Amino acid sequence: MPLFVGIFQLMIAGGSLFGGYLVDHFSANILLYSVLNFIVLALISIFTWSRGLNNPKMRCEVEF
Repeated sequence: MPLFVGIFQLMIAGGSLFGGYLVDHFSANILLYSVLNFIVLALISIFTWSRGLNNPKMRCEVEF
């Protein structure tokens, strides 16, 4: 089994355990809200970190 397949399976198992714990001890809405918060934070970090990649300097000095 390749390493990335094993890591992917561990991620699925960990997410299932975490989600099952949340649903068992709280209501199902807390799982939805936690996933929604995770997605929002992921999008904010992606757009924040990639902002510098797509915005070149306004003034580029060229030396001869």
